[in-house]
Amino acid sequence: MSVKSVPVLPAVLAALALLASGCATSPRPTATLPATPDALLPLADTYLNCVQLVVDGRPVALPAEPPLTARINGGDRVAGFAGVNRFSGGFLLGETGALTWTPAMVTTRRAGPPERMELEDSFLKALQSATRLGIRGDGLVFQTDDGATRVEFRRPAKPVNRSAFFSAL
Repeated sequence: MSVKSVPVLPAVLAALALLASGCATSPRPTATLPATPDALLPLADTYLNCVQLVVDGRPVALPAEPPLTARINGGDRVAGFAGVNRFSGGFLLGETGALTWTPAMVTTRRAGPPERMELEDSFLKALQSATRLGIRGDGLVFQTDDGATRVEFRRPAKPVNRSAFFSAL
């Protein structure tokens, strides 16, 4: 009876090559680019959903429905839904994404469940503390200079009936 020798090294190298190629093709996170007035034009008057809220380095859980939203109006205003109330505010945008709020944000004054009011407070404080505005893929990132506080918005996959949000509360 004869035993054939199977070369193990080539098989191991082939397996490693397959693993490495799979890793190389996995999607990488999209880089955040500094927003400019011209770069905001494709996102103007588009509702964006909040997909990430981080306050002082701690992620904040977001509700599935109704989502927190933002919409850039005219390249120097943002408006949206903060969890219970609507908000609106103006901003100045520098050529490198530097953000200055002008004046302070305003909101409607509805009351809601305590957990929604707490979320809204965190969301609005995080948004107003942002000193940088960036564009990431099909969305926006408002953040502090150190990135510890940030609010990221993305275009929703499908249009949402915005009037249903206010009847849900």
